[in-house]
Amino acid sequence: VATAPLKATRDRVHSLLSEMEAVEEGALAQRSQDQKASHLRTHWAEAMLTALLLALFVLTYFVMRHQVRSLEASRRALADSEDSLATTLHSIGDGVIATDINGRIIQMNPVAENLTGWPLALARGRMIGEVLVTINQQTRQLVEVPLDKVLATGEASGLSSHTALVRRDGTECPIADTAAPIRHPSGQVRGVVIVFRDDTHNRQARLTVAEQNARLQQRVEERTQQLRESQDHLSSTLSI
Repeated sequence: VATAPLKATRDRVHSLLSEMEAVEEGALAQRSQDQKASHLRTHWAEAMLTALLLALFVLTYFVMRHQVRSLEASRRALADSEDSLATTLHSIGDGVIATDINGRIIQMNPVAENLTGWPLALARGRMIGEVLVTINQQTRQLVEVPLDKVLATGEASGLSSHTALVRRDGTECPIADTAAPIRHPSGQVRGVVIVFRDDTHNRQARLTVAEQNARLQQRVEERTQQLRESQDHLSSTLSI
């Protein structure tokens, strides 16, 4: 450059600058095209993502709507079942107490409330032994409800005879009862239901029948003895 003529140097520099400018313009044009392509891809990606999110939102909405309807249907079915159970419990003439697997009272009908003297509001959550207090009328010893036996065996069990219920006010009432397991549809024992009734009239009737049978037996024995004495007297008379 130092030894070349000035014009040639100038032209050479201009040529180099032109080439550099052309290269730069080409690179700029390429970058612009690449940027446009990138913007286009980003736009399509955003559009697809938006569509996907919208579809996901719609799907989630319908799934949640279905779940809400299912929950509402289950709630109505449960409410209907509870109403039906309450109606059934109220219509049963015997006392009914239901407990959980730990022996705590979860439900009882009005007959059970009347027999025990415990309203459900006070009895719920208490152990069955606190509400259904039973004793042997002859020995005066406490008789435990066969809760553990039912839970252990999974079979129904009843109280022994001569059992009386001690009400909340301390009065007594002869009862007959049976305890049976409450099972889940899978077969698992979930609690115990105790059904009991006032057995006063039945015991009085059995006592009356027993007394009548005893009197009848006594009369039969007396008549038999009289007949034997008559036969002996007749035999003695004929032998004279």
